[in-house]
Amino acid sequence: MPLRLLGRLALVIPLLAITLTGAILPAAAQDDGESGVLIDVTLDAGDYPVAPAFVRLLRITLEPNASSPLHTHPGPEIALVERGTLTVQVNGPAELDVADQDPGDGTPASGQLAPAGSEFEMTAGDQLAYLPQTPMTFRNAGSEPVSILSVVLLPAGHQHPPGITYLNGQPATDAFDGVTPQILGDGVASAMPANGIRIVVDELSLDQGAPIPASSSQTLLSLQQGGLDFTVIGGKAQVSRGATPGPQSDTPPGTENNLAVNDALFFPLGNKEAARPETDAPISFLRMTISPASPQSEPTPTGEGQAELHVTGTEITPTPAPGTGTPVSAATSTPEAQASPTATPPTGPQEGDSIVVNSEGVNLRACGSTDCEIVTQLYFGQTVTILGQSEDDGEYIWWPVSVDDDPSITGYVVQDFLDLPESGE
Repeated sequence: MPLRLLGRLALVIPLLAITLTGAILPAAAQDDGESGVLIDVTLDAGDYPVAPAFVRLLRITLEPNASSPLHTHPGPEIALVERGTLTVQVNGPAELDVADQDPGDGTPASGQLAPAGSEFEMTAGDQLAYLPQTPMTFRNAGSEPVSILSVVLLPAGHQHPPGITYLNGQPATDAFDGVTPQILGDGVASAMPANGIRIVVDELSLDQGAPIPASSSQTLLSLQQGGLDFTVIGGKAQVSRGATPGPQSDTPPGTENNLAVNDALFFPLGNKEAARPETDAPISFLRMTISPASPQSEPTPTGEGQAELHVTGTEITPTPAPGTGTPVSAATSTPEAQASPTATPPTGPQEGDSIVVNSEGVNLRACGSTDCEIVTQLYFGQTVTILGQSEDDGEYIWWPVSVDDDPSITGYVVQDFLDLPESGE
């Protein structure tokens, strides 16, 4: 039977590599606006990737009896149970912070190693920090849906490893039935503190006309209520879309843009305060900041490269319920991107060309349509071979490919997730 960890594990070894804290929030989480902290974790150097690094905030919903097969990531993952009861097993270092722990006599404090090799349960408010390469699996053994809010940091440098590895081989196509991820924001961190980092996720609610607060830390803002129209004036800002997730390049200055619910802004060098018109409607974000664990040991931020936005308006849109999104076949999967109906295939790729997959958890389908059966999933950096001409179904452009790791696996993949050569190359 799973163990409900309420601090009754008398013999647990503290994990020195991670320290969960409840101390004073970093400056980015103290600015104007109503804020409620959801995730707060500190990682030592060596327990997170050096720059460049992929940064992702996502929500995972598991229906009853749904599960995620045993897997590892090359970077840390922090998971907060928002609702329901989650059954977890880890086979390596992971630190558990239990929300409803009763600090009575003989009760260990939160922030200790989760038991390895046996299942335990997490409920709403419990937080688990998995170290890189820690084998993990989780499932919903209850009768109600489970919602998990997760932060994932992955290496993004040249020849970086796959973002996920399944330890028992590629799962069957039905292995992820009932697992629904909603990507809430993506970014590429161009710098990382050298001596430890602190990750905070909180809820940021802004009243009518209230400004978007400044931050000297790396900041991701995932819109959860309202709408936001803006122009990037200067500095570094990356816009990601909940419907077509994946890391994006910096938005050029002068670019007009907008956010809908589950779209996000990532500021790799922080951001300046952005005033909003007095008549603008209230808006709310999930905000993630990455700051130095020991600011005194890091260079003082100069402010150079901080994003500057000119907000031109907002409009109210419905707030999504936790766990909403388009079902795909893995908890860290990326839904097929919404390609332009007028897009035309590039002339560069030819039959036999080997092409690199540019996103995590891409669905390889049996034919060129989202209605077709999922054959398997492809991961960032994996290579596939073009088998013929592309097909345009009016919504996406699909390429027939075989998987280089196992050429017997063939199918169709959306063009947006392939690093195709430019025309004329």
